[in-house]
Amino acid sequence: MWLNELVPFGGWFYSVFPLGSVITMMPLALLRSEFPAAFLAAFCGAATTWFAFGLAGLCGDDTMRRVRLALLPVLGSWMWCNVVFAGAWQIALGFAVVGQFGALYFTLIKPRPLIAGAFFALAFGNRTEVILTAPIFLVLFWRAG
Repeated sequence: MWLNELVPFGGWFYSVFPLGSVITMMPLALLRSEFPAAFLAAFCGAATTWFAFGLAGLCGDDTMRRVRLALLPVLGSWMWCNVVFAGAWQIALGFAVVGQFGALYFTLIKPRPLIAGAFFALAFGNRTEVILTAPIFLVLFWRAG
């Protein structure tokens, strides 16, 4: 068995994914069924849109404007093109975006540090460069408290 996400070294294959993306997919691997790529792409798009709709409330109460702002990150960027490609790398990117938006939602809209931290861990676990945004979250929590 060989996948392009695996690197051969010393007779073994090693994953190039961060540990969080492997852990995120573990429940699906334990089911030992086909990879539910369509469900995961739909989940990532729906969760991101839901969090973005909540965040758009910071810009006013006009519902149509909130809908447009909520759809912008998913349909107005490369996110949807990447996620519906449904490779493991793209699904990990989708979970990272869900994690970032969830962390922002539970930082700015409903301040709950533990839940925000769990979402941030989901984002960081799937895309390690997300750690660069950690100081921003700390400042946002400091200002809110």
